[in-house]
Amino acid sequence: MHFVPQDRRETRSPCRHIPLTSRGETVNSFYGWGTQEELETALRAWLLRSIALVEQEEQASSQSA
Repeated sequence: MHFVPQDRRETRSPCRHIPLTSRGETVNSFYGWGTQEELETALRAWLLRSIALVEQEEQASSQSA
């Protein structure tokens, strides 16, 4: 839920509203007008960025401890 915008957390499928791209495209928007390939490409890039961010935060946390 950390990634879901506050105003979308009470929706039926909140994870569909996580912004995946710098333009704010979400899983929900790709379902509306995109292709499966575009969705998978955007989701993969978002996952890699998110993983890298979490790893950086963990590294910074362990260095400051």
